[in-house]
Amino acid sequence: PTDANWLGPGSASMPKDQQDWRDYVQTVVSRYQGVITAYEVGNEPNVKAFWTGTDAQLAELVKEAAQIVHATDPSALVVAPAPVVVNSNPKQTRRANEFWDSMNTQKNGDPLPASERVDALSFHWYPDAQTKPIELKILVNQLRNRARQAGYSNTPLWLTEVNFYNQGLTANAQKQKVIRTNKWIRELKLPRAYWYAWTDLGPQEIMQFVPGSPAAQGLATSLGQ
Repeated sequence: PTDANWLGPGSASMPKDQQDWRDYVQTVVSRYQGVITAYEVGNEPNVKAFWTGTDAQLAELVKEAAQIVHATDPSALVVAPAPVVVNSNPKQTRRANEFWDSMNTQKNGDPLPASERVDALSFHWYPDAQTKPIELKILVNQLRNRARQAGYSNTPLWLTEVNFYNQGLTANAQKQKVIRTNKWIRELKLPRAYWYAWTDLGPQEIMQFVPGSPAAQGLATSLGQ
């Protein structure tokens, strides 16, 4: 079994009954209407611990979720599942987001109606300690090119998780990683970016964002606080 052990058996698989998925999405959106403003429909589907189905199956889940969210809470945004990328390798990048093609068309090949389309694409970025923040520019350009090829030219791209593997980085190096990465986030005009994670529960191999930590200081500095 490849399912994430903290989520349980079957968590990475296609539902046995598609109606269970519809009911789940409907329940969540109805409950949190006006509270949750954006729904990211899936986590890192290019990792087997989180998705073992096909691109076409994933696309169906996204389309149905989008239709329900848009009908139930028109003010909420629907965000595509976020593939994780650990470096700017073009082959890995393509493998990570090739499901975008399936997500953009109906089964017969016709364009999707607006009600079934996502409002934003997303990705996660976890580079190693040696990676320079400027490599985010290379990665984002690759992703935006893929988005255009998949028919999402005008769809914004969000960075919904980002952090660097620590690997012995000094306190000042961690601080500068955050400051310089945020500089590129602004220059690349990424509408949203979220550093993972503002808790004391983040994996120890990545930079920690507990209040007062070097990474947290870098975030405060880059935000002018």
